[in-house]
Amino acid sequence: MAHQTAQRAAIRRVFEEAQRPLGPPEILIEAQRVVPRLGLTTVYRTLKSLVHDGWLTVVDLPGEPSRYECVSEDRHAWFECKLCTRVYQAPGECHGIAALVPPGFDLSFYKLVLYGACAECSETGTSAGAPGLSNVAVRSPSTGRDESLGTDGKLEGAADG
Repeated sequence: MAHQTAQRAAIRRVFEEAQRPLGPPEILIEAQRVVPRLGLTTVYRTLKSLVHDGWLTVVDLPGEPSRYECVSEDRHAWFECKLCTRVYQAPGECHGIAALVPPGFDLSFYKLVLYGACAECSETGTSAGAPGLSNVAVRSPSTGRDESLGTDGKLEGAADG
């Protein structure tokens, strides 16, 4: 286990307070509130160490940069807000997954990702797919440009993935 430093303590606190998967830029912003001179290199080094120590695990979602979350014993799904790009742990364990496995197949692991609008985005009136919300401008995580969101919750002109 690595030596406990102010930077390491600040990064751990960010995870404990957020209680959701976080990417390095999010971690840096929040941890700099406690350690203003914290750099991104230190964040990456600390993440690697916390994963090695078994305190964090890597959350890899399709088409997204890696995020990290505190290790837990439950098998859970994740919810990704397609408007703000935050990722949350879906509450509870995923039951009934085995029923989806074809007869004679052996399931080694699974990853379940739900997509939509988080509570904050829904509350502010930018909920994906809500009636009457065509042409809502959102920042595309893949292109970094503002694009229009159609009533089906998809970025207009974006390729289906």
